[in-house]
Amino acid sequence: MKRYMNFIFTGLLLVLCAASFSSCSDDENGGLPEILNVRTTDPSLVDSTFVKTNPGQMIVIEGNNLGSARKVYINNQDVYFNPNYVTDHSIILTIPADLELTGTNPDLPKEIKVENDKGVATFSFHVLSPAPLISGIMIEYPVNTGDEIIINGSNFYEIEKIIMTDQEVNIEDIDQEITGVEVSGYEVSSDYKKITFSLPGGVAKKGNLVIITASGRALVPYATFVLPPTIEMVSSDMPIIGSEFFIVGKNYIQVKSVNINGEFDVSASDLRVSDTRDTIYVTLPNAPTKSGHITVTAAGGDSNNDAITFYPIENVVLNYDGIGYKSWGASEVIVTGDGQKAPFVTTGNAGGFVEKNVGGWNYWMGSIDNGLVYTNAVSDDTPVSDLVLRFECFVAYPMYNITMEVLFGGNWDNKFTGYVPKSIITKNTEVGKWMTCQIPLSSLVVSSITNYGQVKSLGTEQGFLSKNASEVAVPNYEVYFDNLRIVKNK
Repeated sequence: MKRYMNFIFTGLLLVLCAASFSSCSDDENGGLPEILNVRTTDPSLVDSTFVKTNPGQMIVIEGNNLGSARKVYINNQDVYFNPNYVTDHSIILTIPADLELTGTNPDLPKEIKVENDKGVATFSFHVLSPAPLISGIMIEYPVNTGDEIIINGSNFYEIEKIIMTDQEVNIEDIDQEITGVEVSGYEVSSDYKKITFSLPGGVAKKGNLVIITASGRALVPYATFVLPPTIEMVSSDMPIIGSEFFIVGKNYIQVKSVNINGEFDVSASDLRVSDTRDTIYVTLPNAPTKSGHITVTAAGGDSNNDAITFYPIENVVLNYDGIGYKSWGASEVIVTGDGQKAPFVTTGNAGGFVEKNVGGWNYWMGSIDNGLVYTNAVSDDTPVSDLVLRFECFVAYPMYNITMEVLFGGNWDNKFTGYVPKSIITKNTEVGKWMTCQIPLSSLVVSSITNYGQVKSLGTEQGFLSKNASEVAVPNYEVYFDNLRIVKNK
């Protein structure tokens, strides 16, 4: 019995020694957490590690003695992690989307920190702010060394360099070396949307201004001399007289005038130019007598863009002023803008309908039917898929649940249903103003009609037929149309 007790005692001592040795071993190793690297959870990238990423990214922190982690900090902020995704050698977590970043608070440490009972491990890691975007550059001409330059845009965080270069820059190649004159002494606005600096000496007369941040690169062309204006887009190719449209392009610096189709000018005093100098707002004073092109005259000279046709009168198939004709329509009206009531301004006459107290489940109200005169400005072999029925539309009140059936070519069995007028620019129904709308011609004709020559063989009847297919009554319903035209969709 004594020998048996000695055996138990000896075994207990061995166990205690083993435990003591393990404890001593932990003490010698410190039991301290250790971070070796960070990678993604993508199995195909298991061997790829990184030291920077974006908020919202799921990451794997790899190291030693991580199983007893009590806290994980990123940028000195306590972040949540699921204990079920923790082993002695890894912690899986998602970087919070709302993490405060060093881009807006440079005093924050760029690091991951893991804490357990034994101590703390840190690992240098950069959670990036959004990449920079440039919307434009503002320069007062003539420009000389020392003059103020303003860059407009967003996400101007953690700027590393601003370089003015005359080399062709491939912005997608992040490893591309960029040479040129480096800008110093720049100031970034508190909302990170504007950079102001003085033009350094020795810059090329024309080139690219490149912003390099911790998150990426952005560039904008610049010139120390005035570049000619360009036109990239016009909000409407046939705006209503007295309504405002806009021109989008570049280099709208010291704009002097906008010429309409070579017939008349709209002077600078009657124009509005955006602060970013890429948009001109114009109120059409009167209609040109022929189609043509808009020309912007600015400090850099005249724009030259013949690709955009303005006021394609020859494409009009109905305008309530001699092209096409009125057929019939419930509540149909032909109006001329008087500035006092909807539609306020018109180019000659406009057609539409006015309804009040439209009850629910009303399937026959607010209709207008007309006869078209097909244009010969479109070649007969033009595919229907390339054409649209474009028109100006004025919606006086919200339409709520009212929709339209659009009749084209007299085929009552092939109406385009569920239509609600929407601006081709904003994609919304704009209430209380003229907007340019369009419907693909392929939606208005049967599939066997494949080219414009076949379209011309259809009937000439066209209509907008309204219905309220809901139980909700609508107190006022008033819509007007003008300048229906068949044009290529560009």
